[in-house]
Amino acid sequence: MRTWLKITGLAICCFWSWLATAQIQYKLDVMPDGATYRVSMIPDTSWSFPFNLTASAQVTLSVPHGKPPYRFVVEDLTALTPNTEWLDNVHIEAPLEAPDRDYISFALVSLGTDAYSYVKGQEVPLFSFRNGADGCVDSIGIIDHQTDPFMPPNSAGANIGNAIVTLGGGLSNVYTGNWGTGRAPCLPELICDPHVSWQTVELCEGETWAGRLFQQDTLIEQHFISCSGCDSLVQTDIRVFPHKMTETDASVCLGEPWNGAFFYSDTTLTEYGTTWKGCDSVQVTHLHVLAPSISNVEEMLCYGDTYGGTAFFGDTILYEIYPAANGCDSIVTALIFVETPTFIQTDTVVCEGSMVGGQIFETDGFWEENIPGTTGCDSLILHTEVSVLPASRDSVEIWLAEGQNWGGQPWFSDTTVVQILQNEAGCDSVLTADIVVFPPNTLFADTTLCEGQILAGHFIEHDTLIIDTLTDQSLKVYQVAVIPTPVETRDTLVCAGSWLGGGPVFSDTLLIEVFNGTDVCDSVRQTQVTVLPEVLTEETLKICFGEPFEGIIYEKDTLLSKTLPAASGCDSLILTHLEILPEKTGFEAITLCAGDIWNGTAFYRDTSFSQILSTTDGCDSLVQMVFTVFPLPEPEIIGETTFCAGDTTTLKTADYPSVVWSNGAVDSFVNVWQSGYYEAEVTDLNGCRAKAGMDVSAVVVDAEPRAFGEGCRSDSGGKIEINHPTGGMAPYLFSADGGQTFQPDSVFVSLAPGGYEVVVEDLTGCRWTGEVVVPEKENPTLFLPEFLEINLGDSIALDLRMNFDQYDSLVWSPPAGLSCEHCLRPMARPAETTWYGVQVWTTDGCMVSGGVAVYVAEKARVFFPNVFSPNGDGQNDWFFPYAGVEVETVRRLAIFDRNGGLVFEQKNMPPNVPAAGWDGGQYPPGVYT
Repeated sequence: MRTWLKITGLAICCFWSWLATAQIQYKLDVMPDGATYRVSMIPDTSWSFPFNLTASAQVTLSVPHGKPPYRFVVEDLTALTPNTEWLDNVHIEAPLEAPDRDYISFALVSLGTDAYSYVKGQEVPLFSFRNGADGCVDSIGIIDHQTDPFMPPNSAGANIGNAIVTLGGGLSNVYTGNWGTGRAPCLPELICDPHVSWQTVELCEGETWAGRLFQQDTLIEQHFISCSGCDSLVQTDIRVFPHKMTETDASVCLGEPWNGAFFYSDTTLTEYGTTWKGCDSVQVTHLHVLAPSISNVEEMLCYGDTYGGTAFFGDTILYEIYPAANGCDSIVTALIFVETPTFIQTDTVVCEGSMVGGQIFETDGFWEENIPGTTGCDSLILHTEVSVLPASRDSVEIWLAEGQNWGGQPWFSDTTVVQILQNEAGCDSVLTADIVVFPPNTLFADTTLCEGQILAGHFIEHDTLIIDTLTDQSLKVYQVAVIPTPVETRDTLVCAGSWLGGGPVFSDTLLIEVFNGTDVCDSVRQTQVTVLPEVLTEETLKICFGEPFEGIIYEKDTLLSKTLPAASGCDSLILTHLEILPEKTGFEAITLCAGDIWNGTAFYRDTSFSQILSTTDGCDSLVQMVFTVFPLPEPEIIGETTFCAGDTTTLKTADYPSVVWSNGAVDSFVNVWQSGYYEAEVTDLNGCRAKAGMDVSAVVVDAEPRAFGEGCRSDSGGKIEINHPTGGMAPYLFSADGGQTFQPDSVFVSLAPGGYEVVVEDLTGCRWTGEVVVPEKENPTLFLPEFLEINLGDSIALDLRMNFDQYDSLVWSPPAGLSCEHCLRPMARPAETTWYGVQVWTTDGCMVSGGVAVYVAEKARVFFPNVFSPNGDGQNDWFFPYAGVEVETVRRLAIFDRNGGLVFEQKNMPPNVPAAGWDGGQYPPGVYT
């Protein structure tokens, strides 16, 4: 055997270029039951043993994505060729690249099998399956390596794709594509109703939605797949609201505020806000600063004329502020020039009632005569001050003794005499004399007294007549003239504490002083004294130590006083409490771990420096900073890097105050039972942290046991084979009694029927344990369906099953219509109803036979999808007929809208060709016939 393999290997090397040209296509179709899918391969080269050895194979299907109960579920997966086994081992749902599709990969489990017969052009059935979902739309298909969006590399990191590796193909992938479209309807078929929905999205200009940037209103149509897999159309009305930018011009008068700020030149202001839709709003204001309007005017006035309601008698500059047309101040400077006339002034004295210049004067006044000049103003003003001498009107009281003469005649009784005389100014003088006549023996005396003196027992305050009766009963009449006491009144301001009137004065008072005259009467002086208060100001100032105050450096708190003259002339006292803030120095010790950052600097060794800081009161503070930098701990993980699966291993580190493992453990050790990277973060006594880690792997030993019953012609008992031990470290030991005894041979013979616990142990003692059952001895039996039914032109697998695994040979008859006559599951494609028989010889020399009838139906198979989505996504974009191989041409396809209008027609078109069908044109979604 070894020699033959070597020769074969040489032959393979010699013909490698020829073998590598082989190609295989995969085919997907629906079996006659209308519910089961079949995957086959069609080689373009024939291979016989050993070139038909199949090293590996994979088929990946793309199916519609759905949610339960409409999710595509593989059920009844059945290998259609004896001695082969397939497994649906990869399921990817709705990947990013194709969110409306799911991907299912099927892998050949029977690696290195020679069960497949590769005959050029003959279809070889691989496996069949059903969809366990309640319903499905669209179609499923074998993926196309050239067009499928999920081909590797992909977001899921999945190694999907189609492949088949055979010895005849040079142990390379000889899959080249799909037979036909590689697609089939998705079953069981679900009838979908068209679903269209609308939504409105409001955005601000430049915002994104669904990953897109929008600058203007847009209508977006999106195609989705519902949980049942049905199509739905969502129309999104994107309404874009622009950013509001407003430019305005505004003006402000120079010196006036604008929004709380003052501007002295033209300025552009930008304010940002938000519109009622939440979009940005930009207000740009071009602010113009208006200078005040300044103008000068000259006014010529006559003396005494008014301007602006005011009389002017001399040249003046007048400033006036008016509102200008732009609302700002307008400053007008008026230069007032007054034409002053020549004044000639005279004085005159006239008697009361006299006429001056045609005007009668009763009292003092003036008379003016204006002589106009050439400018219209008076050039000469004759001004006469008139002093009026009033007519003299005196009243006197004349005391006379009876018969005494006055005015040239004697008087004997009281009477009143009026005399008109002329005074010294030549004016009339009226004298009214009241004549009082006393008895003949009356004495008269005139006397002058000071106010307050006493005469004849009377207190004299004013002029009066005193009549005194003498002892001889004669009368003496005193005519008393009183000299009033002179009173001087004045006001004075003094500073508090000033000496006045014989003492200090601290409050307002009235000071009365009496002065005695030697030959005159007393005089009185009244002084109203107003005391100006003393001005006292107190303040407290704080200065830093060493800082000069008014040129002097103070070392301690001090009270300073300063006397200043006030505006009133009195002293003003200022008291200053000067508080000296002490000099602050400090020491700060800071501990860090190596690499820690303090104030933006990383520290790795001990250091110190001085830093001048500013205290809250603004004084300098000198701080000595001392940094102690502790080294980081250097933890080490100790433990085994490998351990047997199912066991645990212990990882340890040194004792630190704090140890936290990546799995949450908080001790110096941790027990692990899974492979992975385990990291410990330790904290030492200084609070410094560091990490260390270790990769550990759980050794998993695995094997594939097989049990065989006693042969039909043998009494040697059953057999157990423990194949393909993996994991751990060779060499391996094997046990069939639960690990009680071990042997290096992996085959156990002469075993009685029953269950066995098998164990594989590697060199390090790690074990794998499994259970197998040695079956009872039974006669070989074949299992075939009673009959199979196909349509004319279809193929079907003759699914032969046996109750034994190994056989020596088999033969089918008749060979007509069969893909092979010596394989377990040949593909039958009879032209008419045929009964196929089979004979199988076991390795023990036993023979068993059976058969199955294949009925051929001649009905043509044509069907159409009831919904399609012509949206250009490359899936379900065309409406076209699907047909079996027995249909070559569709004579006419016509499509009408709901009103009966013809929208598409095609004659003599091939089936199963999308491009020959209808792409929907520009017609709207709807129902068509």
